[in-house]
Amino acid sequence: MSSNAAGIPAGRLAQYAMLVASIPGLERRGSKAPYTSLNGNKSSFLADTGSLALRLDAEGRDEFMRAHGAKLCEHHGRVMKEFVAVPEGLWKDRKVLRKAFVSSVAYVGSLKPKVSKKSKFAEPLAADDPKWKNAEKSTAVGKKTAQKEKGTKKSSVKKTARRRKAVAR
Repeated sequence: MSSNAAGIPAGRLAQYAMLVASIPGLERRGSKAPYTSLNGNKSSFLADTGSLALRLDAEGRDEFMRAHGAKLCEHHGRVMKEFVAVPEGLWKDRKVLRKAFVSSVAYVGSLKPKVSKKSKFAEPLAADDPKWKNAEKSTAVGKKTAQKEKGTKKSSVKKTARRRKAVAR
């Protein structure tokens, strides 16, 4: 059985794809680390080993863990408190697995949407944009001001160098 770059078996990827496709409007994301999310909140993912993790509310999580002998998901050495690792045997019982998957999606859908962060990079200014000319002027003025302030600093650098030489003697 072949696998993708993350080491997830191809058969498991196909099973996960079928599970995701069973819920209209939900789509699988992530090429190397497949997951599903709603409103910026992750609802499920496949770990590197191919094990499925579902995000459930506290009550559903406890019930799922008792009924199926599941444990909290441990991913990259960290216990993920809201995620439950689905036992291997549950992949064969599609009805139970789909029910748990649906409850995971429903829980995540009820969570407060995450606010997306603004881009780290500002849009580049066009050459003919008036803001660009103002930016050049403010930069030039800023450089002149900085040079004036640094004028005193240059002499202090020389003094420091003389002091170091005197101490070294």
